[in-house]
Amino acid sequence: MPDTPDGELMVAAARGDPAPFEVLVRRHTGPLLGFVRRLVGDAHRAEDVVQETFTGVWRVRDQFRQTHSFKPWLYKSALNRCRDLLRKRPDPAPTTEAELVSEDDGGPIAAAVAVETSALVLAAVDRLPPYQRAVVLLRVWEGLSYGDIGFALAVTETTARSHMHHALGALRVALRRLD
Repeated sequence: MPDTPDGELMVAAARGDPAPFEVLVRRHTGPLLGFVRRLVGDAHRAEDVVQETFTGVWRVRDQFRQTHSFKPWLYKSALNRCRDLLRKRPDPAPTTEAELVSEDDGGPIAAAVAVETSALVLAAVDRLPPYQRAVVLLRVWEGLSYGDIGFALAVTETTARSHMHHALGALRVALRRLD
């Protein structure tokens, strides 16, 4: 079952079998938690959002259609919960550079440069408007296609591309000012 595609697992889960859904939860919890954490800026709230997302997906599992893959459907659910949370508390706390930087064989100087660069990029991403920030996170960190991003954000693919274009422009300006 670990090699089974997400869509097939979700179809089996839609029939009421919890075992395939458990595989999906294990497979997607880590990446989804990282994504939600970057959006809401709070690790504890992110854990709550992820738990609520999976609970909600289980409740509406019979509505899953394989016209889109499972991941955008899951992220759409998480984004809706993030929007609700951010309406109550609109300014997410900045993401820490340690959340973005992975260990590197380049030694302490390379690690220090990577941490500093990551901090600058994360600060710039955190200042983006919500839709632009979501598109950047979904495209760069989660690797979703623009079509899947459009589905997750309930916008057209063209609008998702437009948000990315504007986000990249804003990031260029913000990072150029920091040079």
